Amino acid sequence: MFPYNWLEVPPKFSMLGLGDIVIPGIFVALCLKYDIDNKITTTMVKEIHKMATPYFNWCFSGYVFGIIITFVVMVVFDHP
Repeated sequence: MFPYNWLEVPPKFSMLGLGDIVIPGIFVALCLKYDIDNKITTTMVKEIHKMATPYFNWCFSGYVFGIIITFVVMVVFDHP
């Protein structure tokens, strides 16, 4: 639940759905798994904190940007 109109009494809330959170979250997790599996098979590095994760970083950045745009659209158009 996300409050999108705080000025009204009681405040209006909006709910983000399955397509806004879960489906992109699964894609982000799969990008991280791909990066880790790719590094393990090509470089034989077993320490996860030393691995570069370019696909995950770009995918997570896009996910955060998409959620921010979703909230902005909900507030600007007042129609979640």
